[in-house]
Amino acid sequence: MPSRAKLIGNLVHRVAVRLPYKSGRKLEVVEQDPIVKQTVAAIIELSKFKLATVANTLGFVLEGISKTHQIFEKNVPVDVMQSKLFVLRVLSACMQHHWQFYKEQQKQSNINPPALDEALVSFILVLMSRYITQYHLIEETNSNLPINAVILDSDSVQATGLRVTQRSKLQS
Repeated sequence: MPSRAKLIGNLVHRVAVRLPYKSGRKLEVVEQDPIVKQTVAAIIELSKFKLATVANTLGFVLEGISKTHQIFEKNVPVDVMQSKLFVLRVLSACMQHHWQFYKEQQKQSNINPPALDEALVSFILVLMSRYITQYHLIEETNSNLPINAVILDSDSVQATGLRVTQRSKLQS
């Protein structure tokens, strides 16, 4: 079984080295890269059977990205945040694909998905709480911006599907 874990690790590494924080490329370019698309599809497909290994490996990538900047740092570069978002999206797709696969299997033969390891669940929850904390800090920082200041530039927001907004003066 270690060869499967090594294969998954190599696939995840192939994507991780192309992330914006490592490669300097824009997220849109990374997402359109055929190698990244094919590799992410393979990771998602493998997650049907080896979700724990995939989730653990992606979690380590997230942890590695976080080491480049402190979680409580308020001015995290856009490429770092985009890299985190990309990995979180891949992790989410893997989990969804895994559970959808078992949902279909359950209809046919009453097979329940295997429970995730308790340590892995704790690891993922700790990672997610870090990002929620960081998001909260960024929101607090943005609420202290001067009136009519742009919160994010359009380049950094396009990948997330959000709209650029400006602060407006609150009526008292």
